[in-house]
Amino acid sequence: MKSRKIRSIILPHRVRTKVRTLLYNIADTYKKSQNQEVFEIEGEKYIFYPSTGTLVYPIPLCAPLSNMLVQAFKEGLRFPQIGTDESGKGDVFGPLVVAGAYVDKDDVPKLIEMGIKDSKRLGDDVIEEQIEYIKKSFLYDVVLIKPKKYNELYAKMKNVNRILAWAHARVIENILNKKEAHLVIIDMFANPDFIKSYMFSKGRTMDFIIESQGERYLSSALASIIARFYYIEHLKKMEKEYSMSFPKGAGSNVNKAILEFIKKYGKDKLPYVAKMHFKNIKAHMSGQHSL
Repeated sequence: MKSRKIRSIILPHRVRTKVRTLLYNIADTYKKSQNQEVFEIEGEKYIFYPSTGTLVYPIPLCAPLSNMLVQAFKEGLRFPQIGTDESGKGDVFGPLVVAGAYVDKDDVPKLIEMGIKDSKRLGDDVIEEQIEYIKKSFLYDVVLIKPKKYNELYAKMKNVNRILAWAHARVIENILNKKEAHLVIIDMFANPDFIKSYMFSKGRTMDFIIESQGERYLSSALASIIARFYYIEHLKKMEKEYSMSFPKGAGSNVNKAILEFIKKYGKDKLPYVAKMHFKNIKAHMSGQHSL
């Protein structure tokens, strides 16, 4: 018997009890431990983690659960909608990427089957595995700001949120120029009124949901995966061009990479690979870290 694909998704808070109750009622066997509940249905395991709301499930889903999840992720939302998110904001090396993804009602079952969730909860290998299907199946738009351009914009705007607000507005407007939508969902990175003030003409007419952890909405989670893919892809191009590794984030391994880069190419080349306002970079530029 061929093994099924396994997926996972973060359930909306409002349906977690409903989903658990449904699984309990239709399960052939049920086991509970401190961190998880395991429901076996027709030989397949469905695992629920109450602390995070994560459901792990086989594909295809059993019909009752599939129907419930589709309704749960549609409930209270207008479609078609555009979700946006960014990648690279907290990474010293590499670009800042903002993506917008267009999602209609009929896309919801596909996204559930894919196990779409915030890219931070997915490994790079999973993101790269999913991106080809995403490219073929969804309308999306990307603004990728390379480090050199990012540093120029930061010097003018003095604030990363201004850059982000413009980039989110840009991808939203680009998608609206191709298709109409009724709702925009943004993972909140600044005051909602500030974000909306950057919208272009069509974007100003939209209804918005701007919330922290906006990736719990499928359209925003899809955008987060797209943004992360293009961030990873550009980082790989940089590594090939400069023949060295550029670690993600802003930790101690990044400090080592900064030193390595300066030794090879000098401080003058840093703006081409790094976001210069990070403390890590400023420390090296001021000589606080010795070569």
